[in-house]
Amino acid sequence: MCHRCQELTLGVTCACRPLATPRQKAIRRRAVAQASACLSSESAGALERYQIRQGDILIVRTGSVGPTALVTAAETGWLPSTNLMRLRPADSVDPRYLLALLSSPTAQEWIKGRSESASAIPSISATTLGTMPVMLPPLEEQRRIGLVVDALDTQITAHRALAKAAGDTRAGLTDDLVNGLLTVNHPSEGAS
Repeated sequence: MCHRCQELTLGVTCACRPLATPRQKAIRRRAVAQASACLSSESAGALERYQIRQGDILIVRTGSVGPTALVTAAETGWLPSTNLMRLRPADSVDPRYLLALLSSPTAQEWIKGRSESASAIPSISATTLGTMPVMLPPLEEQRRIGLVVDALDTQITAHRALAKAAGDTRAGLTDDLVNGLLTVNHPSEGAS
């Protein structure tokens, strides 16, 4: 059985295409979440031109407009859900730089400020996003900026994981301590 589409595969590798969705926690960390849904290979074949590939940028275009993510090799061939917009940087634009630019507070404010809300759900179109002023330094400078911001994002992700682990450990220990399953011996206790 395929773990994504829940269809029997009879020992054959499943040919389904994962569907990239804007799972908020992951996309706020500028990463694409693990696929939770997929399309059959027949349905995906009709949508082949929309497949994402390494270096593409995904941006949430409806709902919580603005969060961005960089597509890695692991997500190549996935299809973006309808509330994501795919941006494919030109050869003269470094994908990490574009991710850094689009996820900057200034760009996020610009995007949110131009989100159309004719309905109850805010959205931004590709046409509107295309009017955003963009500073484009030489490619080598873009690469340097992209690498610095990427390194910071990696540190942020590691620190969040560490903070979560510490919080989980605290919660578990607190339960055990207050329920008498563990005791604390202070070093000064027992010394006379």
